[in-house]
Amino acid sequence: MAKRMLCHAVGHGINFKYVLADSWFTCESLIQAVRKLCDGAVHYIGLVKMNPKLRYQTSKSKRPQNIHELIARYERTASCYCRKYKCKYIQLNVKMGEQPVRIFIIKYGRSPHWKVLLTTDTSMNFVRAFELYERRWGIEVIFKECRGYLGLGKCQSRSYNAQIADTTQCFMMYQMLSLAKRFSEYETLGALFRSERDRLQVLTLWSRTLEEVKHILEVLSREAGVDLLACLSTVAARQTADFSTKVWAHLLCDSDDYAMPDLN
Repeated sequence: MAKRMLCHAVGHGINFKYVLADSWFTCESLIQAVRKLCDGAVHYIGLVKMNPKLRYQTSKSKRPQNIHELIARYERTASCYCRKYKCKYIQLNVKMGEQPVRIFIIKYGRSPHWKVLLTTDTSMNFVRAFELYERRWGIEVIFKECRGYLGLGKCQSRSYNAQIADTTQCFMMYQMLSLAKRFSEYETLGALFRSERDRLQVLTLWSRTLEEVKHILEVLSREAGVDLLACLSTVAARQTADFSTKVWAHLLCDSDDYAMPDLN
């Protein structure tokens, strides 16, 4: 079904560069199916099980070797340390069956356990592969919440279209609830709210600037013995005043109005 879903997505014009998957899905047949999508433009990135039956062919070995044999052979001679993620890794270009792949055999800190990250993009470095795969954790959180609260995966139909429809409805509900939550709790993180966040910062700066200008004018009006509010009201009502002057006068008359003037 995973292959069919990928073909279905491509057929409906959904473009993507990478397929991210857990070790449960990583197998030669799925990797080959991914590489056939969009004429080879899509790459696979996923964890691999530490299964001794899975063997990889390197250019330096005469026979395929499993992960444990590769670790024993290359740990001392080919291991690197990533300061950014504080882990040691071994980078190897190998063949998984007939499919060329790059694997990163990773160990964190003093842990005795290794993990294997695989990508079909043999030019990709470790940090790039790690950061791309890291996005899957955010997706996992969404799936967990949808399964727990929105009934994702509980559709009993055997129809593929019905399963797709049920999943689509769950994610539409999640998007609407997420949007409502962000507005109600004023969470401005994410691409959807970056423009509003930037606009809010500009408005905050504008309001402070307006207050300073008004304070200066109040000091000058007191020294000159002039009623500032009356002067501003007169300027705002004057027909001969240019547009920008009238806008400034209106804003300074009403200190609660901090909308930025459009002087174009």
